[in-house]
Amino acid sequence: MPGTVLTTFVNRGIYPDPDYGLNNLAIPETLNKQEYWYRTEFAAPASVQKRRWALTFNGINYAATVWLKGKRLGEIKGAFIRGVFDVTGIITTEGSNVLAVRISPPPHPGIPQEQSVKAGPGDNGGIMCLDGPTFVATEGWDWIPGVRDRNTGIWQDVTLTATGAVDIGDAHVVTVLPLPDTRRADVNLTIPLRNESGATISGTLKASFEGVSLAKSVSVPPGGSVVTLGRQNFPS
Repeated sequence: MPGTVLTTFVNRGIYPDPDYGLNNLAIPETLNKQEYWYRTEFAAPASVQKRRWALTFNGINYAATVWLKGKRLGEIKGAFIRGVFDVTGIITTEGSNVLAVRISPPPHPGIPQEQSVKAGPGDNGGIMCLDGPTFVATEGWDWIPGVRDRNTGIWQDVTLTATGAVDIGDAHVVTVLPLPDTRRADVNLTIPLRNESGATISGTLKASFEGVSLAKSVSVPPGGSVVTLGRQNFPS
């Protein structure tokens, strides 16, 4: 991982590489008509009892149901949706941690037209657009024949991350240029902080970019808050 179902089959020699000759015609369309299971086991680090843990799927296609140690964590739907699961208290240092994922292909895979000199390049996409956003071109386009599994699989990394009681979310960065001058810009950062404890936690939030370093003392109440860093409190 990461990789699609077809990538795995090709790597294991079950199907030929579709990038050569007419090999794509030897790969069945049934690959996009069934579900697939992924399973792995891993040992947790000794610090597991002292931290909060999150399991993140950065990209699956098209839908997934996830289990860890037999506990159903939840579902993910959409090729460009991240699935983030709090696994604190589930992951342990006792024995193996078994992760199982059931992957479903796009529900509208369509019927690809096989490209040939006689038939031409085929339609540009089709009904698969109903599942958008997804890899709509894999149904077939004027530049690509139908990809048999429609890129079903785990196509981005899966990560296990540890944090303290406060977790820093995705920073939203907005730059404003005083056009037509492009030599400088106002930069505003909006940073969500999530506090999973039952008490307010104080600390220092630091940010850096392009040689600029910022630091701000913050107090994060239970549940969390949003902090903004910008010209109003950091003129430099």
